[in-house]
Amino acid sequence: MSEISEIESRKATLDLSIAGTYQIFMPYEFTDRVGDVAFPGFCDPVEMLAYPLDQVPAKAIERYSWKALSTWGTVDDLKHFLPRLLELAIAKSSVNELIDPVTVFGKLRYARWPSWPEREQNTIAEFLHALWAYVIALPPDAVANLTSFSDANDCLDAIDRATDEITPFLDQWLNDATTSDIRANAAAQIALTVLDSSERLSLKGTANRHGHAFDRWLQSKKLAECLAKAYLENPESKYAGDISDAEAFVRMRVTTRQP
Repeated sequence: MSEISEIESRKATLDLSIAGTYQIFMPYEFTDRVGDVAFPGFCDPVEMLAYPLDQVPAKAIERYSWKALSTWGTVDDLKHFLPRLLELAIAKSSVNELIDPVTVFGKLRYARWPSWPEREQNTIAEFLHALWAYVIALPPDAVANLTSFSDANDCLDAIDRATDEITPFLDQWLNDATTSDIRANAAAQIALTVLDSSERLSLKGTANRHGHAFDRWLQSKKLAECLAKAYLENPESKYAGDISDAEAFVRMRVTTRQP
């Protein structure tokens, strides 16, 4: 399968996963209620309910995306609006400039989605993995044009808000950067993420942006070997210099890692 075909396949899988959220969460109906309009957390549902769920514009649901659960509504209310929130949260900027993905994904953790019924848990997990698979398949300079994220690191920030365990996502990234048809793109995005971590280390004294699992990943020989392989496969690529610098940073981390 060519790189373009692989990207198209992953986009189709992501679209199917979004459709799956509409199907699984369809039974949850929003329970209209009268609230205190003077309450700072009040969300007026009239505009949100004025459209079919899959057509609710970002402007109509923006306030709810911030206030859901923390100051307004129930978990069942969130499940009702969740498919549209997720769809808008990852949409390219020309479609969505109002719904913050980190905030929306954080609502999943706040709602304790791993405790939901199994079918619902599976649906959310499938969505997160399909999103990640698509983002890391893209050329680095295409991510911001096709999604709401500036790069893969930005997407990982959002996923990190939704789940306690990012190791499977990091493992998938390395695997894709080593063996898949989109390995050049995945490796380039890894390199840029590693260099961001290097800059954070020099400016803030820490390279860690995503917790202990990410820190271990930054110090792994497997990551260094992945970057070395990517450079050797295409030393004239646009991102070859970034990949080489990233490999050097990771090898330094491996050498200085505490036993």
